[in-house]
Amino acid sequence: MRHCHPGLQELPIVRGDRIQLQQAIVNLMVNSIQAMKVPSPIQREIHLETGLNETGRIAFSIRDTGTGIPLDHMDQIFDGFFTTKEGGLGIGLAICQSIIRAHGGEITASNHPQGGARFHFSLPADGIANDQFHKCLSNCPCLQAQDDKIDRII
Repeated sequence: MRHCHPGLQELPIVRGDRIQLQQAIVNLMVNSIQAMKVPSPIQREIHLETGLNETGRIAFSIRDTGTGIPLDHMDQIFDGFFTTKEGGLGIGLAICQSIIRAHGGEITASNHPQGGARFHFSLPADGIANDQFHKCLSNCPCLQAQDDKIDRII
């Protein structure tokens, strides 16, 4: 999906598997929506931001106004099969982390000072780490390389 808005910074292209990157973003959005269900916050908001970070990488962050991440869970949230959700499998954030890393990126989680959780990831712009991307994908049987280019996703 391409989002065009006057005055917004035009971002470089990201090389990667469009479906996998969309899956990571959708999973983070679903988590944000679920985090705002209980207890019901007064104002339910999801903030999405894209831009370039200080090293020229594409940056994406999502923040919600839910309850945030308990501090004693912060070190485990990207671990496979760790969940706090009733009936949850605990694989969503682990898959997000695998996808982002396979594309040469990093993902972090924190609590926002005004409440809610914030997830942030960065990816190399086209041409910065394509060799790293293909090497990583060739070593990961669950992720297969596709030479699709995607524009900014929000």
